[in-house]
Amino acid sequence: MKLFKSRNLQGYFDQWHTRNRRSRMIIFFYIEKMGKYISERESKSQGYKLG
Repeated sequence: MKLFKSRNLQGYFDQWHTRNRRSRMIIFFYIEKMGKYISERESKSQGYKLG
């Protein structure tokens, strides 16, 4: 019974970890996209200033 409980808990933890990792990857993906977008906007505005 105890072994089954611990194994069940381990399975739940693995499930949570994979879900957490997936959401973390999505967050990193969005941060990367936003960073590229912001840097593009900044370089464009700098180009306008120089021009």
